[in-house]
Amino acid sequence: MDEMCELAADSLEWLSGWSASLHVKHGMGSISSAVLGKCLDQLPRNLRSYVDDLPASNQSPAPRPPVTMPFLAQSFTRFSDLPAELRLKIWDEAAAGPSMHIFDVCFPSWRSSGRSERAFQSADGTMSRSDHDRWTKYRECVFLDTIETGPAELARQTSVARHVYDPSAYRMRQTMRLVCSEASAAVAKRMREGGINTVYLPGRNEKMQYDNDEDVVFLRFRDGGAITDLSHGVLFGEFEASGMNGLTEVLEGPWSAEVAETLRDARCIALDVAETWVPSAVGSVLSEEATYLACCLHQGLRVLYLVDHCHGRCTRCKRRGTASGQLQTRGVLYRQLHSQGKDDENDDGAVMARTPDLIQGVGKTYREVFDFEGLGWSDAHPHYVFARAMDESIRSQQADADKQDFQGVRVLLVEDEVVGGVDTTMLMDCGLGGGASEGNARGVRNMSFRWLA
Repeated sequence: MDEMCELAADSLEWLSGWSASLHVKHGMGSISSAVLGKCLDQLPRNLRSYVDDLPASNQSPAPRPPVTMPFLAQSFTRFSDLPAELRLKIWDEAAAGPSMHIFDVCFPSWRSSGRSERAFQSADGTMSRSDHDRWTKYRECVFLDTIETGPAELARQTSVARHVYDPSAYRMRQTMRLVCSEASAAVAKRMREGGINTVYLPGRNEKMQYDNDEDVVFLRFRDGGAITDLSHGVLFGEFEASGMNGLTEVLEGPWSAEVAETLRDARCIALDVAETWVPSAVGSVLSEEATYLACCLHQGLRVLYLVDHCHGRCTRCKRRGTASGQLQTRGVLYRQLHSQGKDDENDDGAVMARTPDLIQGVGKTYREVFDFEGLGWSDAHPHYVFARAMDESIRSQQADADKQDFQGVRVLLVEDEVVGGVDTTMLMDCGLGGGASEGNARGVRNMSFRWLA
């Protein structure tokens, strides 16, 4: 026992000058102060009390093969000397969820964005013969790809969020698998313990699996109004849907077989709230848009998240000063949105007492908020109208299929985290302003959604 205490004390000594300088939740081979804190809390309290008093060790670490880390600015070189139990707990925390996985939705568009083709191109913009042959199989359908990032993406004129670095957790876990056998085992263990869903990336000829019980797939359409383009492209015949029978099959016509499989099984899906409306035409498109999306997403869906990137960064909508901690009061709008599908007071009480969801990305934290009035929404705000329309449509379509898994539409705010060695810059200019959009959205409230009765 004395030997173990001495080893634990040595571990704390090595960590004392290192962990405080890191702020990332988990960083491929380097471990964050948050993760270490959870693990070290399980050590005897008298050992933890030494942390502030112990000087950093000058002992040279044992040599080991170098590991290349994409965003590793500082590393704890003596991590391998920690007790095995502590190392395993740290890796388990690093692999823990819930996590956010973000993907670009690539689809044919008359706007000639070229996004579909770029998914199959190499870094220098060229496309091999084999890649071109594969692209021809997907050029007329919707598929998923890793999100575009970097300076060119930041400079793009759009009303939705643009990133310098991909905050998706799946990429971090892919690297964790390469760090060491213990890290790989921690990732594999998490996958074994939960249900699995698969995301296919045909442009890269890859697939990614994630924990379908906890994690969230974030579908990024890349432009405000892109969802409208997609739904109307199907409804009005711009997309080929030959060989399909029935309304559902026609609506699902442009989706690739792989995307259809992913969405059919996905339990938690997120959308960028800025992509869900067109200021000049909200009233005329929202009904069809919600019905179309619900038809594509409803089958296994448990939660639909609407992600708001504006707070703290948007230069147009004047909502820079509000933090998620100030938006935890459940007001009238929240109660109205979550009153659907509640048969008794016990159900309503559970909704009102539920703790906010917290989803982790790399350099981003997605926190649920309840105070929609604090977001600047009203019952005629296009984001709120879209949320209620989607809630009604998904519940209705699940009821028609004799399935009631849907727990509702929830709203997440995005918060930045400091990650050593990573540029986590994200730009947002939503363009939301004026009363025209709310005036158009009021027209939707007079349509045939049952929640209007």
